[in-house]
Formats: sequence, structure tokens, C-alpha cells
Amino acid sequence: MVVLFVIAIASRLNNDRNFSTARRTDSRAVMRKPAAGTPVAVTSVALFEDYRANEVGADEKYKDKPLLVSGAVDRIRTDVFGGVIVLMATSNRLMPVRAHIEDSDKSEASELRKNDQISVMCKGGGVTLGNPVLRNCTFSGGGPVTTETRHPAEARPSGSPAAERDDQESQLPWLGAAKSNCASYMLAANEIKKSAIFTENTALLSAATVQKVRGKLTRISTNRGGTELRLQVIVGRVEFNTESLFGPVKKGTDVYAAASDLAEGQCVIFSGNRIKASSISERAQVCDTEYFINFTSLEPCQ
Repeated sequence: MVVLFVIAIASRLNNDRNFSTARRTDSRAVMRKPAAGTPVAVTSVALFEDYRANEVGADEKYKDKPLLVSGAVDRIRTDVFGGVIVLMATSNRLMPVRAHIEDSDKSEASELRKNDQISVMCKGGGVTLGNPVLRNCTFSGGGPVTTETRHPAEARPSGSPAAERDDQESQLPWLGAAKSNCASYMLAANEIKKSAIFTENTALLSAATVQKVRGKLTRISTNRGGTELRLQVIVGRVEFNTESLFGPVKKGTDVYAAASDLAEGQCVIFSGNRIKASSISERAQVCDTEYFINFTSLEPCQ
């Protein structure tokens, strides 16, 4: 009897171990691990959501794996060593995916602008402070896949979002030179040349003006008491903001009075001067299309 009891207990334990192993196997199957060497296709939004939901599970699925990541460009940055980082938009605007671009693709990165759609082939780098990280990234197909049509022989479809943004930005005659400065900055051989381009671009913006340009009013806000007004107007992919500390719109001015009858999201026609980059780093001040401006007139589109 004792022998039979021991055999029964051993059999039960073995079955429990098999059941536990089966459950672990099923759990891993849910992660849908790709075959070795097969790139995992994922959007930047989905990558962020997977890491936010379960960092351990996302690491098992993505970390050190070949990934083909697609999404919208939020910003383009450089690290402390001069490497290019493309920040890709997620559902949380403060926590983009950080795609570290290989030096061989730096020139392609210099052509990108905010909201361009891209696909990059990378190695999953895990997550840092909530931001998914991508390493050794190159643009799939040998170049950025964007809403822009890069080849000069290819025409943009009439009415497409990219064509509409281009039409809007054509109202800013100085913007082409600013974009050219960005491309030169990204390809500059050393810091001396980069500093010279930065100085040239700062002078370009300082002399530039906006005259009766059509845009979208995206922000109207005041300080406590309503004595100062802050505005943001977007033209294509270019943002124009009042400078909160040194250049707010004062109550009693014509621009303040005009804004009081407007709503966020409305089409407006505006003019301004004293343009300067609103970003902090030198590279961002050359390449980001986000500017402070002194608004001199504002009216609704007719």
C-alpha cells in the first residue's frame, strides 16, 4: 500500500509539472515571438503601448530583435556625440520612440520634417525612462518613406495632405533657405562649420517677416487676469508662437482685440516680425520649424 501511495503521489507531481510547463508555453505563445532574423513590423504607437502595458513582455518580443517601425516624425535631435535621433510620435507626446539613426543615413534624416511618415529598420533597444529605444536604424528601402515625394520627377497628388502643407508653406519665402541651412548643418564636417551655419540661420530668421499669411489658430491662452495673450498659429508644418516671457500680446492692442473674437481651430490671416527659433539646442534652432514671432496683425479668413 505504501508503495502504491508513493507512486500515486509521484505521478500527480509529474502531471502538475507538465501542466505548469504547458501554461508557461501557452503564455509565451501569446507574445507571438518572431522567427529568428524575421523583422517585426510594428508602429511607433503600438511599440509604446506594448511597453506601457507590460515592459517584460515587450522586451521579450522586441528587445535585440530586428524591427521595422513605422510612424510619424515628431522631432529630429542629435545626441552628445553628434549622432542623429529621430523621435517618432506615440499616444503620449511627452514619450516618443527614440530611433538612433546610423551615420550612413544622416543625410536622409536631414530631409525630414515634423509629421512626415517614415519606416526604419532597427534593432530593438528596450526602454529608457518610459521611451522605447531603437538602435542601428536605417531607412527602409534605402531612404525615408514619407508623406513628402522626394523624387523630383514624381508629382504630389493634388489635394493630398503633403501637397496642401507645401502650398501653405510656400507663403513663407524664407523657409526654403532655412531648410537648406538645416541640411547643410546635418552634413557639416565639424563644430566650426555648424556654428557658422547656425549664425547664418539666426540672421536669416531675424530679417524674415510674415505678411498676410493664412494659417490655423491652434492656441489662445491668457495669464491670470487676462492682461497678456499667448497665441500659436500653424502654417503647414511650421509653428509660430508668442514668446511667453518677453513677447506676449498685451491687452489693449489690436491683435488682442482681434483674438477675442476668434476660436481655436479657426483659419486666420496674420502678419509678424522678429522671428527666432523657439528650440533650445543649436541643432534644433537650425532644423526645427518652431518659431517665436511678434504678431503685428490678426484677422479671420474670409
